[in-house]
Amino acid sequence: MNYLRNVGASLALIALNLISLPGHAADLTGHKIISLVSPAGEKIEIGEVELRPRYGGYGFEVSFKREAFKEIYMQETNFLCLPGARRDICHFPFPPGDYSPDDSSGFFTAGDLKELEYALLFVHKRPAPAEIDINLFNGMYYRLTVVGNRIEGTVFGVNFNHFVVSNEKDKYPLKPSDLDPVDLRDERFPHLVIE
Repeated sequence: MNYLRNVGASLALIALNLISLPGHAADLTGHKIISLVSPAGEKIEIGEVELRPRYGGYGFEVSFKREAFKEIYMQETNFLCLPGARRDICHFPFPPGDYSPDDSSGFFTAGDLKELEYALLFVHKRPAPAEIDINLFNGMYYRLTVVGNRIEGTVFGVNFNHFVVSNEKDKYPLKPSDLDPVDLRDERFPHLVIE
């Protein structure tokens, strides 16, 4: 009997310690809003994501708020773009050529958010007539991390030609070395937040 009491007390102590660990992630389950964040901290809501617990991580379904965007026809595809005075920011579908912005779904864990990052790829361009089409060199990759009960991202520059013309068989061909740090003060939306 004492043995069972000691085991029970030990298990309770272990559980209490696990709950109080500083690295213990909060539950991300539920409906969240996806926003791009300006250098001044202003948020532009661009979509929603539904997160469901699955296999030790989260299944997700992203849907973009089409009313926040303007559809621009480029390279035989309609892109969802946020027009700007100096730069248009356009969602870039992955895999390329498979544009279905209302059908971005997948799976991620707190330690590997790559599928969600690829669902949230963007490219910037100068407004027409300065640039009629997108330039794959001007890719925008938001590197995501879980912070408490939200997900935060910081933008990196990337050349999307790496995976458009890649012969690699990797599902996600971009490597950390392909991501270029940018001056966040010069970016229209240096951060992305999901909360």
